[in-house]
Order: sequence, then C-alpha cells, then structure tokens
Amino acid sequence: MLCCMAIVIGSFALHMPAEASVAAQVESITEDYGNVDTNVSWEQVVELGLEQGSKFTIRFSDKTFEVQLGTTYGDVERGDWVGLITDTGVLRLARNFDNAADTLGCKVGDTIIITAN
Repeated sequence: MLCCMAIVIGSFALHMPAEASVAAQVESITEDYGNVDTNVSWEQVVELGLEQGSKFTIRFSDKTFEVQLGTTYGDVERGDWVGLITDTGVLRLARNFDNAADTLGCKVGDTIIITAN
C-alpha cells in the first residue's frame, strides 16, 4: 500500500511518497533449489512500481538482500538474487545456482518484507 508523508520546513510542507513495501508470506519452498514462493501477485509487484530489470530489497529477520526482477535465473550472475513470476502468477525469490531459503533461514509461513528501491 502506498502512502505519503509530509515534512514541514518553516511554513512549507513537502509531501513525499512513503517507501513502497509489502509483507510477503512464504507459501512454499522448492525442494530442489530452495526457491521461495510467496503470496505476492504480479499485480502487487506492479503496484510497488517494479518492472522487469528493477531492483528491490527483501528483509527477513536480521538479513537484507537486493533482488533484481527478471524473467530467468540467467538474468543475474551466479549467486545473485532474482525475483521471478511463477506460472501461477506469484513472486518467487531465488538465487542463481544457490539456495534462497537456506540463505534467508526462512520456512513456510514466515513473512518477508519486500521494498521497492
């Protein structure tokens, strides 16, 4: 959900958009590569202002990572983070040739905060 905040400087108020973010629930984790499938839809990704090639931040517990929204794992370098839209239309968080769930330390039911950069 987008909102804005006002900063008052003297007699002027500057209205600035608040950071766009969404709380994503971990719906499943793939057994083979540890990809993290969330409940965030493509529509919610667009509402965050993201498009293919955009970067966003994920935060879980005390860990924060930058993720690139892509169409394939090969859109990022080996070990880097990529966000993909699955065949079912939800956001998948993955690492190219690495295990995203192990890196985050998350499990099904956990909440990951996704913030547009």
